Amino acid sequence: MLPVLLKVGPFELSAYGVFLSLAIIACSFVVWRNIRNYGYSDDKIFDHLVITVLFGLIGARIFFALTHPEIYRLSILRIFLIWQFPGLALWGAVIGVILAFSLFTATLKIPYLYYFDAYGLSLPLAVMFISIGVFLDGTITGKVTGLPLGFPAVGDIGKHHPVALYSFLLAFIFGGVLFSLRTKFRQKIAVGVVGWLAMSFLGLTILSLALVRSDLLYFNGISVDLVLGTILFIGPWGPLYLKLHTHALIKKTVQKIYGKFHKLKEDLHEIS
Repeated sequence: MLPVLLKVGPFELSAYGVFLSLAIIACSFVVWRNIRNYGYSDDKIFDHLVITVLFGLIGARIFFALTHPEIYRLSILRIFLIWQFPGLALWGAVIGVILAFSLFTATLKIPYLYYFDAYGLSLPLAVMFISIGVFLDGTITGKVTGLPLGFPAVGDIGKHHPVALYSFLLAFIFGGVLFSLRTKFRQKIAVGVVGWLAMSFLGLTILSLALVRSDLLYFNGISVDLVLGTILFIGPWGPLYLKLHTHALIKKTVQKIYGKFHKLKEDLHEIS
């Protein structure tokens, strides 16, 4: 693990901070490029990006403070001293981004679904960069494993599942699939499909990683990660069903299968 990439005197350059910054920059570029292709102005794009990033970071920080009261009990002002008392929470970032979309997309008079797709397209890239930072930082602990790919955890005995590397791999695969679909069916995919797919992917990733994590968040004995991850995974299915015209697709597929079966039956009848 390499939590600090560079240290000069009192100055420290953390691995998580560097890769979080790279994630924001890379994702902002993807969002800007995709929205700009639809002819929308750079001013509105960057305004939306700044607001979304700020709400995401603020939400992540507040959620972390609420779930780690022992750190901030002595002074609530510690929440502002992120370089001394670091910590961000995924669910806070998700809530912050959703709030930013809900409050400011209509205010800026921009098409919600186009932005939704653009952010969705950038999500795998964000997960990949952040996963590298988390892996180097060692902030997420996996369960003990006897597999060869296990890594030692700071302050713990034995080898543990490299949760961050699993996250990187899942994001890499999904990103490739999403990019291929976007490239091949760009004109055929309804607006909003990419965004809903990305949201469902995030939920599936969280649920998958929960199986090998040992540091899940609990509230009154209930796993917050499992509950919210399930909602995030299943929630987009309704909009995707409507967007993909699934009913018509199923009906067409059934009719096609029935037609082939009927033709086969007639052929067999002629032979007999």
